[in-house]
Amino acid sequence: MRRNRATHTIWYCVLYTVCACRYSFIHTSYPKDAGPCSHPRPNGRGTPAGLEKGELDAILILDPQIVQLLETGKYRSIGNIGDIWREKTGQDPMLVSISMNEVWAKANPDIAKRFVAAYKEGTEYLKTHTDVWPDLAKKLDIKSEAGVKLLRERTVPNLVTKWDKKIIDDQYRYLTDILKVFGDAEGMPKQIPDGTFDLSYAP
Repeated sequence: MRRNRATHTIWYCVLYTVCACRYSFIHTSYPKDAGPCSHPRPNGRGTPAGLEKGELDAILILDPQIVQLLETGKYRSIGNIGDIWREKTGQDPMLVSISMNEVWAKANPDIAKRFVAAYKEGTEYLKTHTDVWPDLAKKLDIKSEAGVKLLRERTVPNLVTKWDKKIIDDQYRYLTDILKVFGDAEGMPKQIPDGTFDLSYAP
């Protein structure tokens, strides 16, 4: 990834959207008077604590908090932004990306390739070994068997183990749509910098 303000700005928007694409709207079963809050606050509003305190009708959060709430049986998901994106565009949203300093990667191509290969090996292992999920879930404070199963079911489909031209083309289209929304923001480039995505280090 090139180290310039334009690239950093576009990646800030991408990473913000990446989080949103893994978010679900979590809803309680009873109405509240308070309006929604999009950012966490010290008093707990905008966080799961806001739901627990009865201050919010719904919040937009990310796993593992989603699973932590759903496994209690007191809440339900009323929408998943990633699923909505797929339905509307036919594309997978960029959920996770491997970003490297371009100068470093060119100077250390073998290390860069081995890092990506290790990432791929780890994700493939998670996909094929259900026995590792209980311990992983425990570390994320997910306590029930149902929660473990839900975490695995929500996560595995989003684990990317293949990088090819189609993925790059999809992400360029994805960023193009982002620019249509955020293009007038200060510091936002008018076009996607060349070389933002690269298959040179893909296993």
